[in-house]
Amino acid sequence: MRRMHGMALLCVVAVLAGFGGRALADSAERIVAIVDEDPILLSELEAQLLIAMQGFGIDPGDSVRVGQLREQILEQAIDQRVLFQEAKQQEIRVSEQEVARTVEDAIARSREEIGSEQLFKIQLQREGMTEEDLRQRYMEQARSELMVSRLVQSRMGGEISVDPEEVRRYYEEHRSEFPQREAQVHLQHILIRVRPDSLLLGKARDLALEVAEQIRSGAISFVDAAQRYSDDPNGRDGGDLQHIHRGDFSDRLGRDFEEALFSLEPGQVSEPLASPLGYHLVLAHEKDLAGGWVHASHILFAVPMVKADEARARSRAQELFTRLDAGESFGDLARRYSDDPHSRDRGGDLGFIPRQSLDPVILQAINSLAVGGVAQPVAAEGAFHIFRVLGLEAKRDYAFDEIEEELLGWVRKQKMEQRYQELVEEVKQRHYIERRSWGEN
Repeated sequence: MRRMHGMALLCVVAVLAGFGGRALADSAERIVAIVDEDPILLSELEAQLLIAMQGFGIDPGDSVRVGQLREQILEQAIDQRVLFQEAKQQEIRVSEQEVARTVEDAIARSREEIGSEQLFKIQLQREGMTEEDLRQRYMEQARSELMVSRLVQSRMGGEISVDPEEVRRYYEEHRSEFPQREAQVHLQHILIRVRPDSLLLGKARDLALEVAEQIRSGAISFVDAAQRYSDDPNGRDGGDLQHIHRGDFSDRLGRDFEEALFSLEPGQVSEPLASPLGYHLVLAHEKDLAGGWVHASHILFAVPMVKADEARARSRAQELFTRLDAGESFGDLARRYSDDPHSRDRGGDLGFIPRQSLDPVILQAINSLAVGGVAQPVAAEGAFHIFRVLGLEAKRDYAFDEIEEELLGWVRKQKMEQRYQELVEEVKQRHYIERRSWGEN
């Protein structure tokens, strides 16, 4: 079902990426397969082929791999069409609200893929389309997808059960195929963030409060305020942040910022929200009822960092390093002084981290340390870090218990795909299918 949804999204992205109707006009009536009396047109598949070739890095001149991919895409299209015909025969229904929501979700994801509202509109203009044209074009496709999904859910039964012995057997049979666990280092750290001068922070907050009052009184719109005041480049477009998902901003802007953002109701403008960048006014447009995302715009009142700010943080970090060198507890100092809310309550313990994921500056600082060693303060990402090495592990094979949950998912996925293919083959027996070459009229 995820594969079918992905194909629908690829079609939307393909249109907006320039693979739309005009490029395929010469082949629009070529039939490559027929399911019952329903033709599958070449124009329906070429966009998927182009996107898939890009995704898999296939050279258009590689006729063998291109041919294999064509057959796979055609078979997937036939499977989808057969299931759709079966769903119609079974009189499966979906509501217009469900269809509309599916289309809106696909368009929203397309905006995110393309990168900005401005680029989204430019691509639509290139295709000679409006957003409403795009919405109408994919309405029937969404209806088909939902009907098939409902059919598959009803026919495949409930949860796929997996015996623990199956998981263990899969591990033993495939362990040589699994990637190895990368070399890891167990780190503890104290983070001292470079913070702007409190006077400048106060001025930024005062300006944010003033602008918020203007917006609430109707003296200026949020979009106009963003264009006039925001220090974020996207202020030129009204400060639209698109759909923000849980966790997107927690590392960069802080958990408190994210919690405040997700607590806003649609149409509500926040109080000034502090972040390492300065202060923000945030307007919520819409939000997921389940709390997974919020569509918001913001105005950034940035507070520039100056050399004195960096020198102050460096001095603080050096002072703590001196106290560590004199024998004070690393964990106690981390709990009292670290600016990292994720690790502070654990005494700065970051757990095991793959070496390859570390910033090169940090990696260089800890490379020569033995277990128990503490590195001099190192500057990275607007802060100073003091690291202590608690443990080292070389690259090795994963133990069964380390990936047992992932193995369970893989085995369940295999069994689900097998059950899905059995369903498709069973349904195919009741429907007429005619395949034609992609080059045959």
